[in-house]
Amino acid sequence: MTELKATVEDSGSLWVVALPAIITGTVGFLAAFIPAALLERRREIRQYRTLRASLIAEISAMSELMRSRGYLEDLQAGAEGGLPDLSVKVPSDYFKVFNANVDKLGLLEPEEASRIVQLYQLVESVIQDVIPGGILYTGEGGKETFQQDLAFLKRALDLADRLIADHAADQQRRRMGALSAVNGWSVR
Repeated sequence: MTELKATVEDSGSLWVVALPAIITGTVGFLAAFIPAALLERRREIRQYRTLRASLIAEISAMSELMRSRGYLEDLQAGAEGGLPDLSVKVPSDYFKVFNANVDKLGLLEPEEASRIVQLYQLVESVIQDVIPGGILYTGEGGKETFQQDLAFLKRALDLADRLIADHAADQQRRRMGALSAVNGWSVR
């Protein structure tokens, strides 16, 4: 009993007993926490890339359709007094990817999310004017509304072009980075 009491009272001995337990607990915690944190970060990156690629695909298709169908030219003709009205049939669920992922826009970089939201709002504004019941559909808009919608659509298409180009550049950098890592090259 005297030996046990002496061991407990000796502060050096207390560290000898407690230190291995502290080290083991710390290492165990880190061994459990670090892989979980890395997996979570990897999941977030995958979600970000998937969301971004999906939105860019929808934006690219939307941009291509608007250009191939001549919507800018129609709005320009209306702005010059050449068209009394403009009607376009647009399904109510036109922005499927965007609407399904509005709650995930926080995964994107703030500037990119802002540009994407602005693009969709501009296109939505034009759509509201050209669908049945809209001011251009009914012929009540006049040149000013055509001019305003033309400016909105041009701005939306410029944003689309920029978003698509930025995404393509990022994809190229990622591919080059992966290739250089595999081959031991240095990409500058």
